[in-house]
Amino acid sequence: MDTASETSCEVYLDLHGERSSSGDKSSELSVNRRSLLKTGGGLSLVGILVSALTQSSDPANNIATVHSVGPNEEYETIQAAYDALDATGGQIAVRHDYDSAAESFPVEMNQTDGNGNGIPFVLIGDDVSETRIDASGSGADVLKILGPGTDYQRKVVVSNLQIVGGQTGITFTECPYSHLQNVVLNACSNHGVHLASGGVGNYGFTFDNVEAWGCGRNGFRLEEHSYPNAVTLKDCEAMLCGQADSDFAGVHLRNSSVRWIGGVVQQNYGYGIDLRNSNAPYIGGVYFEGNGLGTTAPLDIYLGATRTDDQNEGPGVYAPTVESCYFNGAYYYQDHFKGRERALRALNVQKAFGGEVQSCAYRNYSESFIAVFGDSKGPNSDVVDFDLNRASHWNVESLPEGTPFLSKVNGHRLRSGGTVLKQDLVANRVVGRYDGDRAIHDGDGPPLTAIWSADDETWYLPDGTSIRE
Repeated sequence: MDTASETSCEVYLDLHGERSSSGDKSSELSVNRRSLLKTGGGLSLVGILVSALTQSSDPANNIATVHSVGPNEEYETIQAAYDALDATGGQIAVRHDYDSAAESFPVEMNQTDGNGNGIPFVLIGDDVSETRIDASGSGADVLKILGPGTDYQRKVVVSNLQIVGGQTGITFTECPYSHLQNVVLNACSNHGVHLASGGVGNYGFTFDNVEAWGCGRNGFRLEEHSYPNAVTLKDCEAMLCGQADSDFAGVHLRNSSVRWIGGVVQQNYGYGIDLRNSNAPYIGGVYFEGNGLGTTAPLDIYLGATRTDDQNEGPGVYAPTVESCYFNGAYYYQDHFKGRERALRALNVQKAFGGEVQSCAYRNYSESFIAVFGDSKGPNSDVVDFDLNRASHWNVESLPEGTPFLSKVNGHRLRSGGTVLKQDLVANRVVGRYDGDRAIHDGDGPPLTAIWSADDETWYLPDGTSIRE
C-alpha cells in the first residue's frame, strides 16, 4: 500500500492488549488522523509567550504587530504577511479559512535585522484541525525559517497548524530556544520537521504535541551539526514515516541532553528512533509499536554511532537513559515487507558508554527485547558499563513463550542494577571501574559476589580470596 500519497489513514494503537481473535476492533482504541487533529487548548502556551514577549522592555521583542492571513483579511498569503513585518517582528495569524492556492512554496521566512539576525515572530493558526497549509501539489519545501541566532530573547513560535505535502514540512535554521507546538505534518515527501545545520544551530528548541505522519524520510530530523543540545520533544508522534527510504527512522536524534518524553513512535518504515553521537540523551514514557516495516532487521531504538560502510565512525552515545516505555513489536495493521509478524528486537545497543534501560514493559519480538553488539567482551569493547536493570522490566506475554530478555551479549562490564553481570571475571579481563565496584564471578565453583579494590586493582571474594589472572 502506498500510503505516502494518502491524506488519510487509520492506525489502531494496541493500548489495551492484543487484537481480538474475532477481528472485532470495537474494544480497541481506534485513532485516525481526523480525531488526532482535534486537540483543544492550543492557544494557552502561545498566549503566554506572546504576552511575555510583548511586555518586554526590549523594543526588539515587541510583537504587538498582528498580520492576519485569509481571504477576507489584510493579507492573502503567509509570505506577504511575513514580508510586511519590520525588524521588530510580529505575529502572523493564519485564519481557518486560509487557502494555500495563492501561496508560492517554499515560504521563505528569512528576513534579517540590522545586525544580520533573523527577526522574531509568532506564526499561529486558529486551530490545528482547521488551519491547513496544503502543499500537496508542490515539489518544494513548505516553510523555511531563519531565526534570530544568539539573540535568545527574540524567539520563533509556530503553533496550531496542519502542513500537508511538499518536501520538508518545516526547516528551522539558527532558531535556539524557539517553539513548535500543536502542529501536524502530513505526507511530506522528505522530512516532517528539520532542525538544519547552519550558524549557531537550534539548541534549546522545544517541541510540544507535534505529529509527523506518512513522511517519506524522517518525521523528526535533528542534525548533528545543528547542535540540538537541550532539545525537548514532549508528547509528539512519529507514525508511518520512512516510506520513501527505510534507512530513515521515524525520529532522528543527535547531540547532548536531547529528550523525547511521552508520545507515540509507531509503524515507521525505518527504525522507530535512531539515536547516535549523543551525550546524556533521554527517552521516557513512550509508546512503541510495529516499527521497522521496511527493514530486514526491524528495531524500535538504535543506540550507536554514525555508520560508514558498516563501520561505527562517531563517538557513540554516552550515558543514555531509556525508561518507563511500552514496546510492542507486533505488526497488526500494516504489512512488513518481508512478511514478518514481529519486529526483531526493541533495542540495539551498538556503541554506548554508561547509561541504562529500565522499568519497561515489552512483548512480541522474534529474537529478544535487547541486544548488545559491542565489538568484544574485553576492555576495548565499544559498549561499556551499560546497565540493563533486568529485574525492573516486565515481559507482558505469558512465559515461557514470551520474548527473551537479552541476546548478542557482547560488551564490557555490562550491569544489572549496578552489579557487573555474572561472568568469569578473569577470562573476560574485567576490571572494576571504581573502588567497591561489585560483580558476580562465575569461574570455578558457584557464582560469588566479588568486590573491586582500587588500592591493589584486585577483585576479592567474600572470604577474602583474591581473583587474579
